[in-house]
Amino acid sequence: RTFELDTGYEAEYEEEPGPGSNHFTIPARSNTEIFLAEPLDYELDRFYNLTLIVYDDNGGTSALNDTATLYIQVDDADDLSPAFQDIIYTDSVYENFTGPLNVNIDAFDLDFGINEPVYYSFADPDRENTTIFETEYFHIDTITGVLTVIKELDREATQTGTITEVLRTSQNDTRDYHIYTYRDGYATVVVTVLDVNDNAPIMSSPIYYGEVAEHSLQDTIVCE
Repeated sequence: RTFELDTGYEAEYEEEPGPGSNHFTIPARSNTEIFLAEPLDYELDRFYNLTLIVYDDNGGTSALNDTATLYIQVDDADDLSPAFQDIIYTDSVYENFTGPLNVNIDAFDLDFGINEPVYYSFADPDRENTTIFETEYFHIDTITGVLTVIKELDREATQTGTITEVLRTSQNDTRDYHIYTYRDGYATVVVTVLDVNDNAPIMSSPIYYGEVAEHSLQDTIVCE
């Protein structure tokens, strides 16, 4: 708001060109209403400083002016899904091991200004948004993301020597005590199962028979 102390003169307004000024406009120079010229992105710029100029005498040769600074803060909108810190997590454990894996599962809300809490689970293979906290071998803590081996792994039972699970992080987008869109993100954990010498060798038969002719040479095969 401005005040014109001289009678008979009208005030006109404009913004001084500068960084970010293209995002805003004053359609009617005779009032101080400032409008957005294009959408803003919190993740790109969170604050804008505009210099406003007011003229009297309709900008004529005898016009006088004054300036003021307008500080604009951009509020974050809940428009981004959560994401894991990494796309693939890896760890190695010996077979017959149970307990927490040595891997830091971490996800976060990409809407940094809102920073909704995220939750962890395993991805539903049927894509029915079912929350799964345990698979055959693993459990995931929904709050901390800690992965725990809950069933002993068997190297001989895995063809590739690895076990792969798809992780899911999710959040309920809330504003003013209302729940809006359910958002999620995904990552993969690959656990390599290291072999342990836990299987004794086994003879294919309890009894074998061999036969050799007398006077056979040294290194003659007696039995296979």
